[in-house]
Amino acid sequence: MECLSQFDEVRNEADRLAAYETLAAEALMQHHDGYPANLLEVHRPFMLMIDGNNLIHKIVNSPFRDRHFDTGLTWNQVEATLLERSDNRLKIYPESHGCVYLDRSEFESYPYSTQLRIVHSGGGDATDRADRAILMDLEVNRRYPNGPNPIVVSDDRWLGTQAANLGAYLMSAEDFLSLIEQEVA
Repeated sequence: MECLSQFDEVRNEADRLAAYETLAAEALMQHHDGYPANLLEVHRPFMLMIDGNNLIHKIVNSPFRDRHFDTGLTWNQVEATLLERSDNRLKIYPESHGCVYLDRSEFESYPYSTQLRIVHSGGGDATDRADRAILMDLEVNRRYPNGPNPIVVSDDRWLGTQAANLGAYLMSAEDFLSLIEQEVA
């Protein structure tokens, strides 16, 4: 009987995780009126939380690069361009702000501009340091229900699931890259 009980516990945990994955996948695909810019319009003011390494990997290692960035750019140049374009997009929404989270071995947080911060996540050798930093900031954000609406930009399914469970809206890397490449007036 004890084996059956343990089996039921494992099956229930698996079902729970599958349900979270489904919620995250649905949230990643959710758009307002089919256009990602409306996500920013509808949820103002917002706190844009950008999984920088996730986006940079998408750009450097996929067709995203050909569609969104010059093909000859190095990793550092792609990072600099991502920061510049993100900051330009935020200027449209003066009541909102954002952070670009980057995996780095040492913690550091500093302003890129009046609306955009760079967070070097610190904390050892793990590749998910930025994910953990985003989730910690979402936990803090939950303490302020009248604060800005968090929007997490990433294609990381695990991060998307966790962020959605903490009340964040989600935007895919492709949608965000399409949005920041548009000319800002």
